[in-house]
Amino acid sequence: MKKRIILALAITITSLSGLLLGTYAFYSIRLGYFFKGKFSEPVYALPTGSHFNSDLDNSTLINQTILSGLEEALWAFTLLQRAGGFPLGSKIDGSFMWSDRGTDFPLFPREFSIQEGTPLIGSVFLSMYQIEPNPIYLSVAKEAADALLAIQDENGGFYYEGRRHKDGTGYDPHPWNPRKSTILDDNVMQSCMSYLLDIYNETEEMKYYLGFDKAITCLNSIELPYGAWKQRSNYPDDAYQSQATLNDNVLYDVVIVLLKAHSMFPSNPNYLNAAIRAGDFLLNTQGNGGSTFQQGWAQQYNLDLEPCWARDFEPPAICSLQTATSIQILMELYLTTNDAKWLNPIPNAIAWLNSTETKLDGLTWARLYELKTNTPIYGIENGKDKKTQYVYNVEDARPGYSWQGPYGILKIIEQYQQLENFSYSIPDYFEWKNESSSIEDLEQVGYSLIQNLSPFGFWVDDDGPWMEEGQIISSTFAGNAFLILQYLVKALS
Repeated sequence: MKKRIILALAITITSLSGLLLGTYAFYSIRLGYFFKGKFSEPVYALPTGSHFNSDLDNSTLINQTILSGLEEALWAFTLLQRAGGFPLGSKIDGSFMWSDRGTDFPLFPREFSIQEGTPLIGSVFLSMYQIEPNPIYLSVAKEAADALLAIQDENGGFYYEGRRHKDGTGYDPHPWNPRKSTILDDNVMQSCMSYLLDIYNETEEMKYYLGFDKAITCLNSIELPYGAWKQRSNYPDDAYQSQATLNDNVLYDVVIVLLKAHSMFPSNPNYLNAAIRAGDFLLNTQGNGGSTFQQGWAQQYNLDLEPCWARDFEPPAICSLQTATSIQILMELYLTTNDAKWLNPIPNAIAWLNSTETKLDGLTWARLYELKTNTPIYGIENGKDKKTQYVYNVEDARPGYSWQGPYGILKIIEQYQQLENFSYSIPDYFEWKNESSSIEDLEQVGYSLIQNLSPFGFWVDDDGPWMEEGQIISSTFAGNAFLILQYLVKALS
């Protein structure tokens, strides 16, 4: 495991403009919001002065406005930290925070979100620490990991949210999860496992590995006999939650965390073997239930490995989105094992996706295609136990579901085609994939993002429940922060 060498503290200071911007944000938030009791206490003082990584103070390498703006945004976001964790979203004044259950269910004062919340934000601070080894960043990252450990169910699983008592212990079970259901949907369980691996890799503290190992035991208990996983545990066998699920990238996220564990602990064969079983599941289900032309995958499968109903607006069908993510899984298995069998199904899957009979236009696919006919279909809500109908016009479909879109399919096809162009050379492919935008392009993006920060240090979304007031969304913050971190890594390399 790597040991971090703390870089010597530099004497130089960040640019005056960055310092003034950070100071303004600090006092604006404290005077405007903090004293009203809407945000949490700041967990550290806004950093000023020189950096632990002295290269960050070199203005010929690093745009100091971008760096100081990121530092401001990181500091401001800690005001949303509650009991170590973070919400999925918050009103701009911090008076209302929520998770995946939505804005009708505010988070309790010591409650936080797992989905698009705590592991995601913890990863941002951990990534910042790996560039700038200031202990304050590692402290926030560890507090997020400790929050996950505190609310991990005794069975090893994780739920959409966590809630802690004042003494720091977690509710067991969470009040919204009396059946102690482990959630693989929406990357809940998998993101926790991946983040615990990252924290363990950084700190070598055994408690984080033990939390991951406990989760692996739970994951093994949810695996189905033919190599896939349930969407969530502790539901009846005939419930849709117990089906083999690809929807919402359940299988992809499981395989990715298994391969990460394999890369960290290659002497343990269990992680790779489980990922291989998932790959075999894909080989055994490609095109099932459809025509010979429909060489894709469905969102969910029954015990006979045939596409089946899930919720009453999710009919059995061949799914463009999950076909694309299945291609990604197979490619990842090939890149890990160098076994060409994982590539064999991909050309036929791409041929189906690329067909004029499948595309709605050059950039758009329907999510679902009727078995046999390949006609786009759209679900409707019929009510409990009435999974018998769907429609052929998107205008008549259930609202609030992604029925059509680009789904990142073109990018995934491009990745496979690049691998093919390199004659399936894994080193050449990785060299191509790791090529990033030019430093100039990254700097331009980073500068633009910093200019979009609010006076209080937040990136404000206006597309949501409080369109006029604005809201703070964790995934927006994380996405922007990772783009700037990419710029810093490139500039320092």
